[in-house]
Amino acid sequence: MQKFPKKENEISAILIMGVSGGAILPPIIGKITDMTQNQSMGIITILIVWLYMVWLTKKIA
Repeated sequence: MQKFPKKENEISAILIMGVSGGAILPPIIGKITDMTQNQSMGIITILIVWLYMVWLTKKIA
């Protein structure tokens, strides 16, 4: 936050999304894996969320 003091709210929002995603995403990944009978789909879900977080980070910086 010291690097981008004018973007404190946006940075805080990304941190909150990361923490809440860590609580919400595992059950969703489990359901997707169970429905598709394919663990690769769970990994793809993680990849999609990760790419979204990277996009948000680039948008802020």
